Amino acid sequence: MILRVAIPSPLHTLFDYLCPVEFEGRVKPGMRIKVPFGSREMIGIVIDTDVQSQYSTKQLKTALMLLDEHPVLDATQFWLARWAAHYYFYPEGEALQQALPVLLRKGHEPTFAHATLWRATAHATLNVLANGAKRQRELLELLLRNPDGVSSEAIKIEAFRRPYLKP
Repeated sequence: MILRVAIPSPLHTLFDYLCPVEFEGRVKPGMRIKVPFGSREMIGIVIDTDVQSQYSTKQLKTALMLLDEHPVLDATQFWLARWAAHYYFYPEGEALQQALPVLLRKGHEPTFAHATLWRATAHATLNVLANGAKRQRELLELLLRNPDGVSSEAIKIEAFRRPYLKP
């Protein structure tokens, strides 16, 4: 299998690498991969898998290490970075790298923060609140406007206090 990889370099081209057997079936576009590039190793982003290369497999170098289990760029981020590179005539590898946080660019493992989301119950209506409960009404309106949930941080930004919330 041949991988097409965007390397963060000033070159306006994508590079083809052989996929090691242990990575086959696991590699997806948007994943970071360590590859040999000249006399050094670089971290690139997989653009496509199982491509036809203009070079023979004897001329291609083998990718060294798959850094992620899942793509670090979702489909929208991936598309947007590639679109911006084409629109502004900027190297794709550079554009994709700039879409990543600094630590991911350097090869660190991604860490995920867990957020608490608050939602209104299915039975929640504004009619059940007392007329004097202005802040509670505003909070419930916020929750009803966002059926997928509102993060604790967003609630703090809106200056609501914890006593208004019940898990």
